[in-house]
Amino acid sequence: PDELGRVADGINRMAEGLALRERIREAFGRFVNPEVAEGFIRDFAQNGSHVKMGGERREVAVLMVDLRQFTPLAESLEPEAVTELLNLYFGEMVAAVQEKGGMVDKFIGEAVMAVFGLSDGDGDPAVSAVRAALGMRARLAGFNEGQRRIGGPILENGIGIHVGPVVAGYM
Repeated sequence: PDELGRVADGINRMAEGLALRERIREAFGRFVNPEVAEGFIRDFAQNGSHVKMGGERREVAVLMVDLRQFTPLAESLEPEAVTELLNLYFGEMVAAVQEKGGMVDKFIGEAVMAVFGLSDGDGDPAVSAVRAALGMRARLAGFNEGQRRIGGPILENGIGIHVGPVVAGYM
């Protein structure tokens, strides 16, 4: 009950809070983009605020990229080879999105969905999405060159972009 005991108790509570915050970040980050998870923790967990459901209207660009003729290719490869191929391919596509300020929203089979314009200061989301798409095409060409050298499968993808209003927030 002395001063030293109260200080120790305060330090223990702070350590428990930090550990909880880290567990929330790790768990939440598995389901949403890490930037979204960090923003959620910063805005709500640290400040002790209540979560405000809903969101704000924003003009964004949504980019979808998927592999052409992927099902026959996947059927011709061993599962481990499909996993390795997709991980390498996704690494290239995600890098192209992040280079232009976009956030990968989700992976849907062999498709990637990315959003541009959710962060402040991204510039024109449509321009960023188009630049990311061009970067994806360049990265795919380099990826395929590596595939040719090792005798691996050559990939082709299709990219679509839609620009318009969304409500971005927590649901």
